[in-house]
Amino acid sequence: MFRWEQQRAGAAVSCKEPQALDMAAMAVAAPINQKQLKSLEDLFKDYGVRTATTMGVLEMGFTVSTLVSMTEKEVDEVIKTMVEGLHMDLLVGERYGMKSALRAERRRREEEVERQRLQLVASVNAKKQNPDDSCVVGATSMEAGNIMGR
Repeated sequence: MFRWEQQRAGAAVSCKEPQALDMAAMAVAAPINQKQLKSLEDLFKDYGVRTATTMGVLEMGFTVSTLVSMTEKEVDEVIKTMVEGLHMDLLVGERYGMKSALRAERRRREEEVERQRLQLVASVNAKKQNPDDSCVVGATSMEAGNIMGR
């Protein structure tokens, strides 16, 4: 109720210049929001989350990165805020779909990090097993020089 009163007071005092600034800000922010919306839609596309729900998540200011880094409890709080604060009617499947999508993305990112770690370890082990060829060549050429000099 307090927020509503502030909006009314601001509307009575506002002039046309701030509206022009708002339009310019929206024009600049639109591509960013489209990009973020696309990434959120890609995250939730196979999990039964409606576009309206995805837009609600975006309006709250969340990105894929912030959602993935949240704990399960924090995700529950986001969903609760969407239902109670934004008065969104989320389907039961959407709640589970959001959680499942976030778990799957976390798992995918963890597997990617593990794959990169294993590649790095394999690379280091390969270098340890194969001695530096230039040292071997240098040693053999010195030996050849000693043999020829004798």
